[in-house]
Amino acid sequence: MKKYPVIHLFLFGIYPALFLFTHNIGQIAPGALIIPLSIVIGFSLLFLLILNFFLKDVHKACVIVSLFLLLFFSYGHFSRYLVIVSALWGLIFFAGTWLTIKIKRDLKLVTYFLNIVASVLVGISLIQVGAYQFGTYQFKKEHASQMVRGGADKGEEKTESPQPLPNIFFIILDAYAREDVLRELYNYNNTEFLNFLEDKGFFVANQSMSNYCQTSLTVSSCLNMRYLNDLVGKYLPLESNTKQPLWGLIRRSRVFNFLKQRGYKIASFSSAIEETEIRNADIYIKPEWAWTLDGFQSELLNTTPVPVLLYLFRTTNLFDLHRERINHTLDHLPDLCSQPSPVFVFAHLVIPHPPFVFGPKGEKRDPNSKFDHHDGDWLIRKGRLSREQYKKAYVDQLVYTNKRVTEVIESILSRSENPPIILLFGDHGPRSMTKWEEPDNTYMKENLTILNAYYLPKRQQPSQLYDKITPVNSFRVIFNQYFDTDYEMLSDEAFFSTANYCYKFYMMTDRVRNPNTEIIQDYMGTDLVNQKKLKRPLHKISETGPEK
Repeated sequence: MKKYPVIHLFLFGIYPALFLFTHNIGQIAPGALIIPLSIVIGFSLLFLLILNFFLKDVHKACVIVSLFLLLFFSYGHFSRYLVIVSALWGLIFFAGTWLTIKIKRDLKLVTYFLNIVASVLVGISLIQVGAYQFGTYQFKKEHASQMVRGGADKGEEKTESPQPLPNIFFIILDAYAREDVLRELYNYNNTEFLNFLEDKGFFVANQSMSNYCQTSLTVSSCLNMRYLNDLVGKYLPLESNTKQPLWGLIRRSRVFNFLKQRGYKIASFSSAIEETEIRNADIYIKPEWAWTLDGFQSELLNTTPVPVLLYLFRTTNLFDLHRERINHTLDHLPDLCSQPSPVFVFAHLVIPHPPFVFGPKGEKRDPNSKFDHHDGDWLIRKGRLSREQYKKAYVDQLVYTNKRVTEVIESILSRSENPPIILLFGDHGPRSMTKWEEPDNTYMKENLTILNAYYLPKRQQPSQLYDKITPVNSFRVIFNQYFDTDYEMLSDEAFFSTANYCYKFYMMTDRVRNPNTEIIQDYMGTDLVNQKKLKRPLHKISETGPEK
């Protein structure tokens, strides 16, 4: 009989990671596949060698390994039925293993069939990846440079650097809401924290909003001091959801280039969020663990029984790692004050954004769900949390955020020989009333209003900072005040884009500043709506053209 290569176990091993990658293509760097694929292939080979040693039949050994891999990576998709799935998956594996061992017939034809099935599955994924790579704009370094240069204006032509150069701390508190949203929708008074900031000399822009509704859009716009709208079509793929061009805009931004030319080092803390992982920074800081999980690896691990096993055996789980990463960043932020060269410190903290892993005093909290970074209305619609549970957990985590940020700011100010610049802002709101494909049914005030605070010592000019300032103008103000540039202030606007088409921007400035309170009736009932003084009809949303 013809011999058939035994390749299906390796193909079944790599397929789950490939499948997850293709369904999130454009959101994940291809390099994220290296570690999980290496581990799976290595494990499969080791498992095969052990089984073949005892069975003396490579085909039977491969069938058993393939069965194990299929069950292992499908477990998480049915984990809501935990007890039933655990028992059923165990029964299937042991029954399949027993039958494979006991069968007397040669399994070469089974190998042939499984090779075909596995090849088709992997082939479909590879075709999808190839089609995406061929048909979608592929971001390269030179394109990033063109995008950055394309936004240059005359503001940089006359510049002088202050002496001594101040350290700059750029701290993103993910999904940190504006004070009025916290008060109106979350029943939380944030005055104590805001008073602390103002007492320390911060300017708090109490009418600020984000320019965009997604982290990568907001951060890339802020760090390049421009709107992204006029890049759509020329550099950014309108009909695509790939975020890779934005990653390049962040990692090789105008702000980084400007400061590096003036002697700054760029320091970045690991966030485990690919879009804000600035690994090319002069100083890249991450926890000293043997292995840290990024978002993709966490999602892949959620398809397996590993999170359940970690929880049952009370060992370190994904929530623990998330807590430790955040605390590690907060613990070490002030250490950058002692750098011999001036530094620009980039820190993206995924708090108060879910997952909700902190109580108000910092106590451990493990949500009764899978570990992921979904937020707001998604968690509520999926039944992970009720709306009241979401609001309480968000506020609890925000209280802890305030406590730790207060400590960090006090430490930075006390340890800085030369007064630093500190920017503290949220990239978007809590998004508990956001329907990503239905902007008409999204409450934009909650989605797009943010905390936005500036510590600009010595040169702070009230005329340069104003209540409605948005992140796109942040570094224009800083560079004008500290480096004698002459940037013009841009109009402060807010844009929404859907999850599927992140570059199709819809102007939402008016809906943020003059919110339609009737829209929250579907979310929170009529009582809250009836308490509102302002009532407006639904705005008709239209797509904007490029920003001029």
